Order: sequence, then C-alpha cells, then structure tokens
Amino acid sequence: MALRTLKAAILVFASGLAMHASAITQPSAEQLQAYLHKQVDTENSYFIVPILPNEISNSLAHTMLDSLWKEAAYRDNMRAWLAKNQASVMEDLLSDWHRHYHKAFTESLDLLDDDTIKLLWRLNRSNAMYAMDRQQCSTRTEAQVADTVRLEAEKLIAAQAGKLAVALPNALTREFARQNNPRPGEKPDSNFIAKVAMKTLPALAKEWPEEDKKRIEGRFSYGYNPSTPQELCESIWVTSRAIYDGHVEKSAAMLSATMLRLSVTKSVYQKALAQADAPGGAMQPAVQGFTPGKAFIYYPRIFDNKNLNGSTTYKIAFDEKGIVTKVTQVAGSVKPQSLTSIDGTVFPTETMLLRIVENYFRNGSFAPTLVDGKPVPNAISLGFTWSWD
Repeated sequence: MALRTLKAAILVFASGLAMHASAITQPSAEQLQAYLHKQVDTENSYFIVPILPNEISNSLAHTMLDSLWKEAAYRDNMRAWLAKNQASVMEDLLSDWHRHYHKAFTESLDLLDDDTIKLLWRLNRSNAMYAMDRQQCSTRTEAQVADTVRLEAEKLIAAQAGKLAVALPNALTREFARQNNPRPGEKPDSNFIAKVAMKTLPALAKEWPEEDKKRIEGRFSYGYNPSTPQELCESIWVTSRAIYDGHVEKSAAMLSATMLRLSVTKSVYQKALAQADAPGGAMQPAVQGFTPGKAFIYYPRIFDNKNLNGSTTYKIAFDEKGIVTKVTQVAGSVKPQSLTSIDGTVFPTETMLLRIVENYFRNGSFAPTLVDGKPVPNAISLGFTWSWD
C-alpha cells in the first residue's frame, strides 16, 4: 500500500464514516469488482496479492481478480458482504473490503501445498534474502543489500507468477466457499499447528552452528534486537533458509517443518496486511483545556496520494459545560480544492477537512470557562497546516 503521512500544526484524524450524513449509493458486486481492477491500475497490486508490487505483480493481481470472479463462491460472498456493509465514500468501502479479503487470504493459506507456502515465505519482505550470498551481509551497505533483495524478489516473482496465478485464486475460492457455508471441523486446528511450530523451530535451529541457532530462535523472540545492520542481515538470511529448507517430519514427536512453514508464513502475512490496512492518521493534538474522546478515529482513504497541502483556521464554540456546539471555518486555502473519488463523486476538500476537525472536537470536551466564578459559553480559534505526501 502507498505510504500515508500527515503533518499538521495541530494533528487530527477522523472517521470517514462520520464525514458525511448520507452514505454513497451502494455499488453492485460487478461495480465493486471493477473498482478493484481500477485500484490495481491507479495504486498498486499489494492489496490483492501481497508481494512486492511491480508490473508482473500488477498483471498477476488482474489475473487473480478475473479468476476469482468466475467462481460463484467469490461472487456470492461479495454480494452477501455488500448487503451488510456500507460507507460514505467509495474509498472507505473498498478499504473495508480489503480487510475482509485479507482475512480470507491469510485463512486460505492452509489450503495451499507446501511448495506454494515456501514460495510465499520467500516473497515476504526480506526473506528473498534466501537467494543472496551470505557474505554480502558484511561486504555491502544496507542500501545495496536492499537493492539485492528487491532484485531477487523480482526474479522470483517473474519465475513463479504462473504458479501463483493458479494456486492463490484456487485457495481463495475454497476459503470463500468455507465462509459461505461454514462447517464444524472444516478448518485445521490452529492451536495445534502453533504448538507443533513452537517445538519444531528449536529442532531445526539445532542443525545450525551455535551462533546461527541463537539468530534463528531470536527472530521469533520478544525483545530480540540485532546490534548492527550486518547482524540483522545475517539473522534474516539464516532464518529464511532454516525455515525454507527444513525437512523434519516426526508426527509422534510433534515435529513438522511443513506445519512450521505454514504457521510462520501465515503469521508474517497477517502482520503485513494488518499494517497495510491500519487506518492512516496522526497522534491526538494537545489543545490546552481540551480532553479528547476515546473513539478510534482516522482520516479517510480518499486523501491518499492526492498531494493535499494548505492551511485552515476554525472557530470552535462550546457551551458552559465545555461541550462543543459548533465548528466553523473562518479562513483557509487548501489545494486541490476538490477530491474525486474512484466512483467519480467530487467532494470539496475544505468541507471534508472541516468534518475531520468537527468530528475530533465533538468526541471530547473543553474545561468550562469561568467568569466571576460561573461557567459560561466560549469559543477559540485554531489554525491547521495540512500536508499529505
């Protein structure tokens, strides 16, 4: 997903669902599918196939979407989901679908064969380091190592795109079918798999020299913090190989390299997708006399990649109890002046920013203003500088 940042003189973030009183016209499944294809073209492929985005990955994402659409289980699942979910901006609806789809993606991993799991393991971020010469950890700079890892990942994607184009949509279709008609005992016992994985990792680590054994076990330990970039590089290199090449399978001893690969691969993709799906925003601003609300709020996805910049000033009025009664814009200049949603709807930018500020302050309260010892209504002015890169 595209990197999202927000810089403001007073930082705020707000719920996209609270920004408009009425929801968008709910799209059909066919329309939502078309918007997903459009997102691949206008953004990148990561939300469909969570590997390094490039031209091949983008083509793979379109192929996967086409393959999924041919399957009734996928179409039925999307229609049922649309019947239960709605949003005020199309980008927010798409973002909600991404989370739903990503849950299905990670749950579908237990339907893949071990060779595909091994491939996904190597394609997860730095694990492409598997193919790198270990000596490069100490002879190359961080930037050079990163370039090498990216190159290795691109080569692997190019070589295995055909396999992924078949295996991933097949597994996803079966997972959507499981969601549509859940049956007891249909999914493997995740707790059992985790127990086997925890026993198997140290068994595989024993096959390596003592220093590497510490690196392998450290990668899955809380508080593990390599002291240098070179140490981190070696740690990733050793761990990626230990897990990829592991072969121990002793059911009586609860040892299985296959289950370990499934467990750790599922875990790393869950974490990566959770990070990609995390709402964008900023820390709550510190405004003297104001206590923020506890609601989890975030800025809407329509702001992504719009190069929004400018400043605004608002008058925030509150009553004798400190409850905000009205927020109005009194000055400002922001570009672009309007934002166009993926479905063609045009929203005035300053109106959307006003809703962000209003939502934030209505979720909290000000300390009452006292005049001659008695609480009275009051108002303050606050200036904001906005920048989304």
